[in-house]
Amino acid sequence: MFDMRRGRLAALTTAVALVAAAVAGGTAVGEAPAPRPELLPDLVPARAYELRVHERRGGRRELRFATAVFNRGTGPMEMYPMRGNDCDGDGNPRNDRLAKQRVYGDDNGDGRFDRLDDETSTARVAGCMIFHRAHDHWHFDDFASYRIVTHDTGQVVSVANKVSFCVEDLEELEPRLRGQPRVSYFDFCDPVHPQGISVGWADVYSADLPGQFVPLRGVRDGVYCLEMVTDPANQLRETNDANNVSRTRIRLRGDAVRRVAGGCAAPAPAPVPAPA
Repeated sequence: MFDMRRGRLAALTTAVALVAAAVAGGTAVGEAPAPRPELLPDLVPARAYELRVHERRGGRRELRFATAVFNRGTGPMEMYPMRGNDCDGDGNPRNDRLAKQRVYGDDNGDGRFDRLDDETSTARVAGCMIFHRAHDHWHFDDFASYRIVTHDTGQVVSVANKVSFCVEDLEELEPRLRGQPRVSYFDFCDPVHPQGISVGWADVYSADLPGQFVPLRGVRDGVYCLEMVTDPANQLRETNDANNVSRTRIRLRGDAVRRVAGGCAAPAPAPVPAPA
C-alpha cells in the first residue's frame, strides 16, 4: 500500500527545494521575475560632408550634402510595421503602416545584445511608416530634420521639409562595439520587415538622394551652421537624447560651399517628451 506519510514527506521536500531555488535566484515564491535591464539604442548623427550647391530647373538653389546616423547604444534601433489606421492622415490606410519600436531585454545579463540569447522585448508605438514615391520603397517618417541657422545667433534662415528614410544597416563602426553584428541585419524597405540600425552600424544618406537638401532661397552669402536633428519629435526611446544633433559650420559664396573651422552658437531644439 502507498505510505501517505512518505507521500507527504516527498511533497514537502519538493516544496522546500523550490523555495530555496527561488530565493537563490532572487525571486520570492508567487512573484513574477524581476524585469530584465533594457538594451537601448543611442542614435548619433554625423557631421555633414560632400557639400555642394545645386541649381534645379527654374533657378531654385539648394544645399545638398551627405550624412549618416550611427547607433552607439547597447541595443538595436528596431521599428516594425503594423497595419494601422491611416497614421499619415492622407485618407489612404494602404500606403502607410503604424511603426512600433521594439526594445530588447538583457536576458543573460552580459550587457550586450545577442539575437540568439536576448529574446524578451517590449514594444510601443513610435510613429508611422509611409510609402515614398520618389524612392519607390517604404520609409520611417520624421526620422530627421535639417535646417540652416546663423552661426552666431542661431537664427533660422532655411528649413527642409519633414525628412523620412528607409532606416537600415549600411556601414559598420570602427572600432567595433560590444554586440555589433558582423553582417547587416536591417536590409529591407518594405511594408513587412522591420527597419532599424544595429549596434555599431550606421544608416548613410548620400547627397544625391531625393529630399537630401535644404533650400537656399533667400539665403545670402555668409557663414552659417547646417544642423541635423535625429528623431526631432522624440518618438524613439534611446539611452541619450542630448547627442541627437550635429552641426557643421559652412561658408556660402555664390555657387560654392565649404566647411570652415569654428563652432555653432545655436542650441539644440528642446525635445518633445516621448509618449508613455
